[in-house]
Amino acid sequence: MAEKSAGTASPMPIQGSGCGIRPTPEALEVNYGVDFSAAAELLNSSETAEISATATPKENKT
Repeated sequence: MAEKSAGTASPMPIQGSGCGIRPTPEALEVNYGVDFSAAAELLNSSETAEISATATPKENKT
């Protein structure tokens, strides 16, 4: 199985708690973005790994 690594993203500063969590005004002024440039490659690699993990091994006929 492929080795997993920890994420490096940090959470956006928030205020409030529970259901009232919302970004701080300062966080809204900063350009927080999400980079999806590698999403398609990650999806394809995970689908390939899932298919190979569930494939039935060929029987050895000796």
